[in-house]
Amino acid sequence: MNNKESIAIIVPIYNVEKYLSKCIESLISQTYKNIEIFLVDDGSPDNCGKICDDYAKKDKRIKVTHKENGGYGSVLEYSINNIKSEYFLICDSDDWLEPMAVEKLYNSMKKNDVDLVIGGKNYVYSDGTIVNELIDNRDFLFKNIIPNRKTDNLVNFVCLPQSPHSKLYKTKYAKNIEFPKKISYTDLLLYYVYLSRINSAMFIDDTLSNYYFDRPGNTVEEGKTLKASSFRSVLIQRKSTIQQLRKNNISNYILGYLIYLTAKAICCIPRKTSEQEIQDYKRELSNIIIQLKPYKKYTKKLNIIVSTTKLKAYAKNIIVNLLCNKYTINFGLYLLKIFRSGD
Repeated sequence: MNNKESIAIIVPIYNVEKYLSKCIESLISQTYKNIEIFLVDDGSPDNCGKICDDYAKKDKRIKVTHKENGGYGSVLEYSINNIKSEYFLICDSDDWLEPMAVEKLYNSMKKNDVDLVIGGKNYVYSDGTIVNELIDNRDFLFKNIIPNRKTDNLVNFVCLPQSPHSKLYKTKYAKNIEFPKKISYTDLLLYYVYLSRINSAMFIDDTLSNYYFDRPGNTVEEGKTLKASSFRSVLIQRKSTIQQLRKNNISNYILGYLIYLTAKAICCIPRKTSEQEIQDYKRELSNIIIQLKPYKKYTKKLNIIVSTTKLKAYAKNIIVNLLCNKYTINFGLYLLKIFRSGD
């Protein structure tokens, strides 16, 4: 294997001192050795900065940046625009990679001359439960993707998880993406804007990373309910993503899928909240759905692709029709909540 090309691993770091060492150890132990590990301390108030500096003294491949807190997106924007490597991946600082993750992603990208390579991940829960998405969600997420084969049909990649886990990117396609500061969920922005810029992708049938899904402090609470503080992030991220997408066919599908994703976000508003601010965000998110109405035909096509049965696809498409009408959107949201509870 050719180990001459450098690969950058970006690690956004904030308030994770309990988990950081495990993450870094998984990176320095990669079988692919020619890596640059960018530990970006985003103004973390705990001991993360010292942990980063201590590791940098032990391994010259580690580059540490201490910066004022600007949020996850600020770390991505700073890192992507400053790395020199042709390729990069992201490892969140409370997660960890399997030992051959970088090697397998790189080999697939080089051998097949592909612009994006995606592998599988484990969802790791605080009670010790581990859920492998390649087993648990194969019929839903990956049923229309032939593994280990390059494709220029990117439609099937629109509905894959947008988190950065087990994804290898080419740096040139991610340059100059603008990330809103001090908000969450900018990994979705990266994935979709990047997808709108590339020509090919590949899924490899291998579990390469571990996602600590429900640790305290995550933006998702028990039962996949969004925290009240997250709705500003969702709103800003949606608007920024829509603005930065390239105007092409795959972006039409992305915009269509954002109808469904935005409606799901509204359904995740905590039941017990009565804050006026949350109601304002709900109204603004609903307005985004209505604005995306011209793309609902693409939402329907995606529902047919990813639904496990024709009945589910039919039900989803009825809901989409309701969501895209300002007079029936609330009823559509009500039906979507019921539909999701049965999944």
